[in-house]
Amino acid sequence: MDLVGPPLYNDNIVIQKAINSADIGGSLCLLGKFYRINEVVNIDVEGLRITGLGKYYSTDTPSNYLQPTTLNNQGVFKISRPGIRISDINFTGNISTNKGAGAIGFALKYEILDLNGIVIKDIDTGVNNCMFVDFNMAIMTRGANLKVTNCTFTACYIGIMADKPLKTPITNHSNDDVNAQTRSHVITRNRFHSIGSSSKDASLIGSACIKIWNDTGITSESNGNGENYIVRGYNNEITTNHADDCKTFFEGSLDRTKIDGNTILTSGGTAIKATTGNYGSISNNLIDGSHTWNGNKLFPETYNNSTSFPSGHGIHINNSNYLTINNNQISNKRFNGIYIEKSRNSSIQNNTIHNFNRHAFIKKSTLAPEVQDGSTYCGIRIEKSPTKQKNNIQNIVSNNIISIHHQKVEGKYGIYAGDGDDFEFIKDNFILPTRITTAAILID
Repeated sequence: MDLVGPPLYNDNIVIQKAINSADIGGSLCLLGKFYRINEVVNIDVEGLRITGLGKYYSTDTPSNYLQPTTLNNQGVFKISRPGIRISDINFTGNISTNKGAGAIGFALKYEILDLNGIVIKDIDTGVNNCMFVDFNMAIMTRGANLKVTNCTFTACYIGIMADKPLKTPITNHSNDDVNAQTRSHVITRNRFHSIGSSSKDASLIGSACIKIWNDTGITSESNGNGENYIVRGYNNEITTNHADDCKTFFEGSLDRTKIDGNTILTSGGTAIKATTGNYGSISNNLIDGSHTWNGNKLFPETYNNSTSFPSGHGIHINNSNYLTINNNQISNKRFNGIYIEKSRNSSIQNNTIHNFNRHAFIKKSTLAPEVQDGSTYCGIRIEKSPTKQKNNIQNIVSNNIISIHHQKVEGKYGIYAGDGDDFEFIKDNFILPTRITTAAILID
């Protein structure tokens, strides 16, 4: 079924009627240029495919977009049946934002129900080649098996949110599979731009390209019995995406999740935050915090208290164990390159960390460099546990390259291990000591 014609104020009425009359497994093609959405469109036809004309804004190229028209309307599509595929559509929020500050509403919201209105776990669908601009959450999902590919997310507070399932998770492993879950999402080959950036706007606290549901401070083992396991977001794949001018690329559960091959540039906050989950992998990512064309210059402005001065770590791990953090390149982050707040039995190997602790920055070539550097941060910092019980032990830290090339930047330690290294797992690292103020390695 094709929809084409002059735009109406309530285009959602026409779209809703077309969806209501569609067959299971049918298709709906939006051929108009503008669709003004006054109320959320409910999509409840299983297997329906909805397509547009492509994610372009050029007037010379076939394109269309859907836009909420009032502040009372908080979204575009609410999807309640599995298998609904969406592609080649532009979604635009109803207010223009700066980096997503103050953005409202959603473009796509997945809460899957069975024919009796009971929540079920599987979304079983994909979003491809769409553009999302100026939403609070561009895509929000509760469930499993969503694939997002070749999409562009711009000036949103959150690009993709895989949120808590509507059913309460349980710890009895024999019944896990019948409950709603946050798992098996594949997010690949997308572009994220100006998602939070380095702005200190209060409305952008917590902004991220991708969030996977977690409970902060919860470790996965419930009582030491390997058969008991607290279910959170798990079994997800986030690969080969490109993010630039974003505050945080990923935040949430890393449980059996792969974050691999992503390019994260002009990173304004902590690039990757794993806040719970075991057995995950963060590998082969390029993370750079420089906000200029000059790879040795962190930010174009020359004052440290700028409202947009970047901050954050390259990778921050908390309450996540048995991880693989290998072969990442991390440059120009204002804090630590890799910060382990609470993790054990993890592999941290073959990473390259340059120019961390970027409190210092350079002015124009005609001016003397300005240094505001407390030498606080490290290439790799494994925190000291606050109690007598050592949480950050048996981490293998080897074959990492840590250096500071910038002549006006200094770091405290190349590697700091707050809970010691009783098993002698920290070895064979290359640390250029020239700009390290205290020690190349400190085993506390």
